[in-house]
Amino acid sequence: MSSSKTRKLRQIFSVQSFSWTGDNLTIVTAQPHLLYNGITVTAHNIDAAYDSVRGIVTVVDATTFTIAGTFTKGNFYQYHVDGFLPGQTGGIGSYSLPRSLAYPMVVQSYVKGTGGAAYKIEVSMDSEHWIEAATVTHTTTTDDTGFVTIQPGWTYMRPNITSIGVNTNLVIIMGE
Repeated sequence: MSSSKTRKLRQIFSVQSFSWTGDNLTIVTAQPHLLYNGITVTAHNIDAAYDSVRGIVTVVDATTFTIAGTFTKGNFYQYHVDGFLPGQTGGIGSYSLPRSLAYPMVVQSYVKGTGGAAYKIEVSMDSEHWIEAATVTHTTTTDDTGFVTIQPGWTYMRPNITSIGVNTNLVIIMGE
């Protein structure tokens, strides 16, 4: 078993509006963002000539947060979070798996924060009908790490999240 590349599962969210105050980028979302103080996000600039802004979040309210960063021109239209957030449960996303003829694929995960997390890995051939392949439970120790393997031949994978503790980020990495 080996991976030539890996990727963190990430979620992308829309920005309703944004503004700069000094070196703080304020983002407003249409839906509650579920973020907490101290998590890292990356705000993406629609204009490729300007940089994205990556930084640590300070929550203002359920739909507003700030990121400390150097002012940059452009239009911020979305932001992403590596992994999953407190309050998220159920089957989230559908991720294509590399087609392997002979080797299992490794899925590794870890938690940042002391809230713990639990999820099931589900696999599918058509991204509509899911079969449980494994269960992963993380302790309340930050950086608690675990892994499972997925047998070759499956086309899609998704995490079915049971729980993520308060102020905890569940990060899932898969091989490509």
